[in-house]
Amino acid sequence: MRNSLLKWLILIICTYLFNCVDPLASGAEGILKETVDYTIWWALSGKRIMKETLPSRLVSDSVQIYLARNEAESFQVVVRPKRDLHVQLRNINMIEGLTISCNTVGFVRVDESHSVPDILYECGEVNLKKGENAIFWMTARTDSRIKAGDYRFTLRMNGDKISVHVHIFDFTLPIKPTIDTLARIWWNEEVGKYVEIKEVYKNLKEHRIHNGGPITPSFKVTFDELDKRVEVDFRAFDQMAEYLLRELEYNGFIVPFFFGNRGGLFNEKWLNKLPITSPEFEKYFGSYCAQVAQHLKEKGWIKKAYMQLWDEPVEKDLKTIVKIARVVKRTAPGLKVYITTPPRKELYGLVDAWSVLLQRKYFDATAIEKRQQLGEEIWGYQNDHFNYLSHPLHMRLLPWLAKKYNLQGIEWWAINRWDKYFGVKPQWKAGNGVLLYLPVGQDKKPLNSIRWELYRDGLEDADYLSLLEKKAGRDNMIRYVDKLIKGIDPEERVVDPQLLDSLRIAIGKEIERLSTHGQN
Repeated sequence: MRNSLLKWLILIICTYLFNCVDPLASGAEGILKETVDYTIWWALSGKRIMKETLPSRLVSDSVQIYLARNEAESFQVVVRPKRDLHVQLRNINMIEGLTISCNTVGFVRVDESHSVPDILYECGEVNLKKGENAIFWMTARTDSRIKAGDYRFTLRMNGDKISVHVHIFDFTLPIKPTIDTLARIWWNEEVGKYVEIKEVYKNLKEHRIHNGGPITPSFKVTFDELDKRVEVDFRAFDQMAEYLLRELEYNGFIVPFFFGNRGGLFNEKWLNKLPITSPEFEKYFGSYCAQVAQHLKEKGWIKKAYMQLWDEPVEKDLKTIVKIARVVKRTAPGLKVYITTPPRKELYGLVDAWSVLLQRKYFDATAIEKRQQLGEEIWGYQNDHFNYLSHPLHMRLLPWLAKKYNLQGIEWWAINRWDKYFGVKPQWKAGNGVLLYLPVGQDKKPLNSIRWELYRDGLEDADYLSLLEKKAGRDNMIRYVDKLIKGIDPEERVVDPQLLDSLRIAIGKEIERLSTHGQN
């Protein structure tokens, strides 16, 4: 008894004076059942489980997870069979305001000899081979109705019961995340044969993302060469925009046109007719911009609109970008110009939102802070995250990094690059540009990836951090972030799922304590 009291006294002093976390605050994993047929164990969502991964030596009487209201948190239930057999995992009780859903984890090919767990299928009966793990991806979700406290779920694996203990913190996450995300949806008629576009948009919202890039279908733009007039037809765009911006409450979208990128793409003619070096271009592109700005202003959407003129420009592109940006600024006030580049003095006063590659050689914190002080947005991106298939927890850490450097949001250049160049059906090749997978069968809903789920959880972690910052100040919030994010480069992040989970639980308890003491 004395030792127990001493332990808690030390923990309390450590927490409040030194901002420590209890490494045992979360049961990170453990064996749940041992039978003649299989071993059942559980692990945190950030742990990579391969087919040959051995169970933990720890023993758990239940899964232990923590959530706030309006949050989702995933965990893994792993079955290691001692003989060939089939199993099915079921949830056998329901609680109002709290649900647990199930997916089975599929492996995807990285190269000719290597596959990793990433694709999430609907739960069903699974055929197991002796000695090969089967992984069930479980997600607990809460809504605003659930009361704070402790709850228990019972899952059934064939005839065996598994207990899940869920603790609900006494605070609610916002409906919209504190870190924005631009997750570009790539679309064409071929992709539309397999997937319903609205299902992709809904998937983004379910993952706390409210910007899918260009809205599909977009404006229809025609240039009448005889009458020398630009006409913009907004009818098809408006129908989808109403759905996204009003019903799904999207907070951003990309407005065409796009003119070039570092990879060598350069649209020398606008609409394949007007050379962008010509005086006529400025006149008629300006007419287009003015019509777009006026229409979006009338609809109340202009503050959500971004026009990305160029992607990762190099020195030779800057004069052209300056020319195009000046046309936008002159003819379409209120329409934000967005470019993926660190702040560059040649573009000062012309760019409203900068998206910066999250690597030290590109990330000048001093220059970035100055642009933020002028009211400009700073976003970040790091395409390498698509390739962190051996360390998927990097996906969850990215919103923590955004909080450390006070970024407006995070950009993904593509989440569904399924066209022929990358290999579409029936290959499931993970990696760059693919965070969602094509559906199977007749269902037109995209399939999630483990990386995509972890990114959502990271956005929710950032909401915890924002609540703590509001109640205790930025310095107190940053103390937690610094335990995981040492610097801007990927190599400077602590990829430790148990540490992250312990920090998250400690933050949740700190938010509750401050709320109880009336610090709002």
